[in-house]
Amino acid sequence: MKTYILLSVLCIFILNTQGQTPPQGYVTLKGRQFYDGNGNPFYPLMMNYEMEYQYDNSFTNHWLNKYWEYGIENDGFENTNSIDAENEIISDLTIIRNIGFNMVRPEFTPKWDPVLKEFYLRGRTYGDPSVQYNLDSDDARTYFDQPYATNQAVLEYFTYMDWFIDQAGQNNMYTMLNGVLGDVTDPDAFIPYKEYLDLLGKHFKFNTWLAFYDIINEPQYVYNYAYSTPQYSKMQACELVAEYYDALKDDNADPNHLVSGGNLVTEDVTLFDPSLLKLDFSQPHLYSESYTTYDNCNLTNKINRIKGSTYWFSKNIPMPWINGETGFPSSDDPQYPKCNDLVCLVAGSNADQQSYAEQILQNTRDSKGSGFVWWVFQDGAWPDHGNALNGYGLLTLETGAPKQAVTTFANYLDPNNNYQPPPASATLPAEPDNYRDPYVNKQFNPNEIGAVTGRVLDETGNGVDNAWVTAKNYLYVDYSLPQPEIVCSWINTYTDPDGYFKIIPLNTTDFMDP
Repeated sequence: MKTYILLSVLCIFILNTQGQTPPQGYVTLKGRQFYDGNGNPFYPLMMNYEMEYQYDNSFTNHWLNKYWEYGIENDGFENTNSIDAENEIISDLTIIRNIGFNMVRPEFTPKWDPVLKEFYLRGRTYGDPSVQYNLDSDDARTYFDQPYATNQAVLEYFTYMDWFIDQAGQNNMYTMLNGVLGDVTDPDAFIPYKEYLDLLGKHFKFNTWLAFYDIINEPQYVYNYAYSTPQYSKMQACELVAEYYDALKDDNADPNHLVSGGNLVTEDVTLFDPSLLKLDFSQPHLYSESYTTYDNCNLTNKINRIKGSTYWFSKNIPMPWINGETGFPSSDDPQYPKCNDLVCLVAGSNADQQSYAEQILQNTRDSKGSGFVWWVFQDGAWPDHGNALNGYGLLTLETGAPKQAVTTFANYLDPNNNYQPPPASATLPAEPDNYRDPYVNKQFNPNEIGAVTGRVLDETGNGVDNAWVTAKNYLYVDYSLPQPEIVCSWINTYTDPDGYFKIIPLNTTDFMDP
């Protein structure tokens, strides 16, 4: 069964990828155009690929393995030794290249433990899949201990990443490495992270199959500054990122590779403003979460929310950027419900996913984006939502069969034009529908009950165009909890050319703020 599925993917788009000669130089960036290590125009088309350590049942030995849900039948890890695990990763990298991607981002990254104040790598034991979700048990962690330069866990991690980058290169794919995940704004992380970045750079500085580093990933999710009084000023945040950048790019570390940060576009301008950070380019993570399901995960509305973000980015962020992460959770299996509760666990059909991919690929190009990253290789599960389907993959969960969007990516980069994407529009995209009401709340609240209006002014008293404005939107009281809680979502809008805004809440006769 596995051989059949693998061939069904490979037959879509066959490349001669094995035995590639390493590039002579490093990926560079001139203006908004990337160039590969041989000086050719390069458009990064990147796939996220999850991995973790696999432990034996005694937690005595471990090795690098693909994410346990990848593969066939969703039965946990399918091997009991490192050789089989390596071969499965190699097989997946071949599939990724043959789908049409020219870069890969290994999602196997050290994380910061804010309690123990240490970095660690996640892992699982093989066996019963039902107990494999406990990634964060102490038994399934490999900790980094200082000094990192002599720590065996750090050196082992670097060795595995050397191997992975080489295997991707054998398939003619570049790699982007993350620094660490977690709250690197934690004062206790400052010195350890700079020490780690210095060591990371020294180790990989001459690897020409490595293209980029991501040194601060989705800060809003790990730093509790969102929409409240921050611990740091914007200047302090800029200084922090500059220190990390310099630790990695110092002449004694790695001056050869480009450095980026994975921000969340509009949400991050309150502190981690991509137009101010010391980075070579930005990589906003552009997702179209519904937050509420009252628009029934409408595909057009979701796409317009992404187009609103790229429109705002193209107007306000001067530095080069790539669409650093996006995806659309889909399934044609009727057992997985669409738009469950307040989270769109499955937002549409596999045909919807393909339509999303096609439109956002082109919109990224038209909005001056310089690359594109898809989340993620294969479907998985959401343990926090009753193991509901995580349908973002291009392959299905149970069988590993390709979804329709595979053909979109396979046909995207033109082999007859140095593997370049379709040309961008000569003009920037127009403001999308519902740009100033991204969650279409006026549809449910036509009388605009509870709407808030205002104006954003600059220091000279003039209105600010396209300022980002957010508000906490009351939805309902959850009386099912021992202590009833108010359930809210965050909504946003943008100011008009004169600085005026109106933000409309989702207030209906059934959902009135008490």
